[in-house]
Amino acid sequence: MMLEYIGVPYDERRFLHTEKEQWFADKYNLGFDFPNLPYLIDGDKKITQSHVITMYLGKKHGLAGNGDNDIIKIAMAEGAIKDIRSAISKITLNSDYEKLRPGFMPTFFKGLEALSKFLGDKKYLIGDKLCYADFVLYENLDVFEVFEPGCLDKYPNLKRFKKDFESLPKIKAYLESDRSIKWPLNNWQAKFGGGFEPPAKK
Repeated sequence: MMLEYIGVPYDERRFLHTEKEQWFADKYNLGFDFPNLPYLIDGDKKITQSHVITMYLGKKHGLAGNGDNDIIKIAMAEGAIKDIRSAISKITLNSDYEKLRPGFMPTFFKGLEALSKFLGDKKYLIGDKLCYADFVLYENLDVFEVFEPGCLDKYPNLKRFKKDFESLPKIKAYLESDRSIKWPLNNWQAKFGGGFEPPAKK
């Protein structure tokens, strides 16, 4: 999504769950220090870990703020967002997910409350200018709304942020294209967001 916004041409390679052998054949032959998915190859730079990829692209293309204060705020916000997402992934990979979910929800909403407080009345996470963590926030707010429909109703600033972000012309065009990955939202075997197709709406 960030590459679409930046307007940089790219070649995307996707590995389906059924293509493990292909990925494993490539995994240790591409020259990565820490082979993993996703990965980015940009010239002589070979990068893994999603947060490092977004940080690199942000710094390279003017989406990393200005000065130490912005660097700190962006990193903290991204970490807080990913803490929520990681916690969701952890319980949804547990066979007792349905039993664990009710006890997890206060933690989930506490995380949203913190994000809402951090965003405040700002347009984006660090002010009026987009940063790479805004892309992380949008992606995860989208997942959070599927995980708990209506969860943003208590946080109008997060809801406004999401609406404004997906209305950006380049983002809107991407989301409406077949390049946009709609599913899965999680590891394929997870109790939430997994599988090959989204569940039928009730």
